[in-house]
Amino acid sequence: MKKNAGIGLAETSEPIRLLPTGYVRDSHITDQTFMITSPTQVLNGYKMSQSLERIEDFRKRVLQELYDQCTKPQQDLFDRIHPTGIRHIPSDKINPAILLCERTIEKNKTKNGTSD
Repeated sequence: MKKNAGIGLAETSEPIRLLPTGYVRDSHITDQTFMITSPTQVLNGYKMSQSLERIEDFRKRVLQELYDQCTKPQQDLFDRIHPTGIRHIPSDKINPAILLCERTIEKNKTKNGTSD
């Protein structure tokens, strides 16, 4: 039986399922749970393609750039809303976070009397 590189799971045609604890379980292994050690993302219980990973990485970079434009108190509030941080923010939370930062930056510009 072949092993998958990086995570030590038996190769299978079944998708890798994400458990609530942040671990994955191979469908053929019933009693063992393995921690994810590769940078591959898991989305809706399925391993994400490299193209989708690159898109998600881009979205996170955009979010980081917007976050950096916010004031320190606004960043602190963002950190309370998203305690996992930008690097580990779930895929479904990225777009709302980007919109939040964009609105905040726009509000800051309006407040300061500057606009682009």
